[in-house]
Amino acid sequence: MMKQKQQGFTIIELLVVIAIMGTIASILVVNYNRQGGVRSVKIAQSQLSTNIRKIQSYILSSRNISGNGVTNPPHDYAISLFVNGTSYDLQGIDSVSNTVTTLETIKLPQGVVISQIQIANPANNVNQAVVAYASPYGKMYVIGKSTDCASDFPTANRNPSCLLQLADRQVTITLTDQKSQLTKTVTLYGVSGTVSSSK
Repeated sequence: MMKQKQQGFTIIELLVVIAIMGTIASILVVNYNRQGGVRSVKIAQSQLSTNIRKIQSYILSSRNISGNGVTNPPHDYAISLFVNGTSYDLQGIDSVSNTVTTLETIKLPQGVVISQIQIANPANNVNQAVVAYASPYGKMYVIGKSTDCASDFPTANRNPSCLLQLADRQVTITLTDQKSQLTKTVTLYGVSGTVSSSK
């Protein structure tokens, strides 16, 4: 009588396949978690660049500022940033009462913070910065250090020599994913009004 050949897998073969699949799955999970940090910081960078361009377009189109039931023409549109902040504000400063109105507060993706704000001309790291675009042509001004001639734009707007000191600065904002420590930057150029993002 001929011996019948058994079909199927042995228990050892099954265990080897399960071990290989487990190893591949753990590599994929680790890689997926890392990509989550990359994705979050890229989203934050894109969102910040878009919102800066939004306030530039607001000032160039002379979009009126509405607040407290009153609508006034703009003097400035600004973005207010803090180091270790998980959000930033888009603000409007009206030309009638010189009042700051917060238009929108933008939350960064979870785990992403503003880790550094650097102002060039002269180079200086600061804990807070307000970048404003002034009417009518969108000229950029930056307040970012305690030694600046004014602590806010309503005060600076009343002092032309102060505005000259705050004009044409370059600002680099660094965004960091706290979990993976990945960073991306957004740089604003005061002279040209250009917004650029690191790759």
